Amino acid sequence: MRRTYCGGTPTIGRVGSASERRRAETVEAVTNAALTVFERQGYDPTRVEDVAHEAGISRRTVFRHFAGKDDLLRGFHDRWLIVFADHLGPDQPGGTPRDAIEPALLAIAAGVLADPGPILRVHRLLEQVPALQAAWTRYEHEWRDALFEVVERQHATDPHVARITAAAIATNLFNALTLWSRRPERTDLSATVERGFTVVDQRERGS
Repeated sequence: MRRTYCGGTPTIGRVGSASERRRAETVEAVTNAALTVFERQGYDPTRVEDVAHEAGISRRTVFRHFAGKDDLLRGFHDRWLIVFADHLGPDQPGGTPRDAIEPALLAIAAGVLADPGPILRVHRLLEQVPALQAAWTRYEHEWRDALFEVVERQHATDPHVARITAAAIATNLFNALTLWSRRPERTDLSATVERGFTVVDQRERGS
């Protein structure tokens, strides 16, 4: 089976371009279609053709944006990356990674809370489908790499510390989403993100 996938994770530097935003809209539409089909007929029986039909596009177009069936939840990841880039704080003398990054992650949290249904549906699927769990873990690693671009500017003389800090912040975001999805009525997503940053701050001071 020939695949024409030419996607990948956009970097922070180019994620705000008009072409990247159009691509992200297409990817999110396919992700929403995949979510509907997975829920209706189950993950294993679903073919990429089924998702393409639901989204009203060709199978070839799906493979232009996704590596395979297990990658079809990527739309949320790519949209969050655009929100992140839009709300990233400016570099300031003496500033910390938290100063720049926390407003962006809180903007992501606010977007999730404004329309919680899709991400709650995603997390229900993640609990049932190991292949999707593995893909979600890859997205977390991609976030770590994207965050490294930002953190490195604050730790240019010590890339090791920058890499550790970026990994901790990425883990903070994904853990906060997981905790919230399990008990959304009892968990404050924004407060969970902020508490995670407190842990990152303590880790930085101890590094």
